[in-house]
Order: sequence, then C-alpha cells, then structure tokens
Amino acid sequence: MRRLLLSPRDRNLFLADLRRGRMFEAIEKAGWNDLDEGSAAFEVPSLFEGKRGRIDVRVVCGTLICVIELKATDWDRILPHRVRATCLRHARQLWRYIEGEITAGGDVCAGIIYARSPSNPERTSLVEDLLAERFIQVVWRQEEG
Repeated sequence: MRRLLLSPRDRNLFLADLRRGRMFEAIEKAGWNDLDEGSAAFEVPSLFEGKRGRIDVRVVCGTLICVIELKATDWDRILPHRVRATCLRHARQLWRYIEGEITAGGDVCAGIIYARSPSNPERTSLVEDLLAERFIQVVWRQEEG
C-alpha cells in the first residue's frame, strides 16, 4: 500500500479537518435520537449498481424514507473552479443512496446537512441551486455572516 507523504503543515491541516468533521458528525447524529415520529439509523449500508456506501442518517417515518448526508465541507477553502465539481460529487453520492432506496421500494426524500455555510453569499446560492436542481435539500447547521 502506498503512503501519501504530506508536509508537517499539510498533515496537521488534514488531521484538524478530520477531527472537525468527526466532531460535527457526532454532534449532529446525537440530535437524531429523540424523534417525535419515526426512527433514525446511522451508517446504514447501501448498495446500488455494485457500489457500496453508508448512509449517514436514515430516517423512516411511515412509508417515507429520509436519506441524510452529513458534510463538514469548508466551502471557503475550495477553489472557485472546484465548487461546482465538489457539489456535484456530493449529489452523485447521495443519489446512489436514493436510487438504492427507490429500488427497494421506498418513497424517498434527501438532504445534506453542512456544518456551516460559505462566507460568500453567491457561493452559498450556487451550492443550494445546484443541489435543488437535483432535488436535494440543503441545511446549513451554522450560518456564516
């Protein structure tokens, strides 16, 4: 197995991002334990067209299945020309989960919860619009500004 060699600075940034993401995920998941209706499950295995994945939060309420992805993406650190590609990658990931649930016979709604919104309102609108075009609801846990 090849190891990726990072400078000490890059390694520290990577580890800080990893810790921040895991903390966000843990805090966010804790909030799904006391639902008024339905039930939530975490890290639910998913399989569609031979691709495996894990749904961060899967909520079942009657016949409706909500597929929720948690992302600690720092949109302010993403280069402007990469925002669209990053957003579409998130959408493709979520749509694999959606398709798997639809194939299993469920009615599905989907959303992505981001840790925080970009500081640039135009970037925020771009992300929201790109995902809305793909029927994915966006929630910003912490609004910037």
